[in-house]
Amino acid sequence: WNETCVLDMGPGQYDFGVLARERGATVLNVERDPAVAELGRYKGFDVIEGDLKHYGTALVDQKLDGLFCKYSINAFWFSDHESLDAHVAAIDATLAGDGWAWIAPWNGVPKTQDLTKRQIDAVIDQQRRSFETRGYVALDLTDEQSRCYGVHGATANRVVFARGPVATTVA
Repeated sequence: WNETCVLDMGPGQYDFGVLARERGATVLNVERDPAVAELGRYKGFDVIEGDLKHYGTALVDQKLDGLFCKYSINAFWFSDHESLDAHVAAIDATLAGDGWAWIAPWNGVPKTQDLTKRQIDAVIDQQRRSFETRGYVALDLTDEQSRCYGVHGATANRVVFARGPVATTVA
């Protein structure tokens, strides 16, 4: 971890950032909530205030060694497959060629959208294809695994998109 730079997308209480920093990594954070951003600054983190939904990781102007995201992106933010694919491409573009990623989306279906099961499955499938065509492995979590990793909510699926050495660590 020494001399690596990682991005935490939607850091929450900065738990991942604390662990990564303790192991020698530099941690950047993208956070849309001003109060959560201020918490990160209080804890000594570099925080970029911005909305991942609208800007993706375009707010970050460097290539990173790692990406971490737990429940801060959602495939249902987008009205068409092209926009969803562009969002995934923007996330991936911040990663250095040999970098790693661990991305667990929160794919909650908005109650304001009246989607059929077929439409929901099409969005989920597009997100999977968007990540997989960029070299990510889609790891479908069991109910027990999703609880273990803290990604057990009311979502359309429970998946981790991983790239690099972390792609084989979900067990």
